[in-house]
Amino acid sequence: MKRAVLADTGPLYAAVDPDDEHHVRAQRELKRLAREKRAVVLAYPTLLEAYTLVLYRLGNQAAFAWLKDALVGAAWINPTPEGLSRGGFESC
Repeated sequence: MKRAVLADTGPLYAAVDPDDEHHVRAQRELKRLAREKRAVVLAYPTLLEAYTLVLYRLGNQAAFAWLKDALVGAAWINPTPEGLSRGGFESC
């Protein structure tokens, strides 16, 4: 099984906003994950939350570019009611 990291909104947003105080660290961690060939996994709610932050704080072009990268660079999972009650997720 390939090792993966479940991404959260804060680091996802920090990675795209150069003015965020955690931008440099988020970029460094993304590069490390790529070197280690770890998959980045996004739950749909996290994807939507991060996209909304990028859209409203950085604008349409940044949001579109971020979403395009997320579509290609991450695996997506969708929590189901059953999975949430078990504390897990179902793959999409």
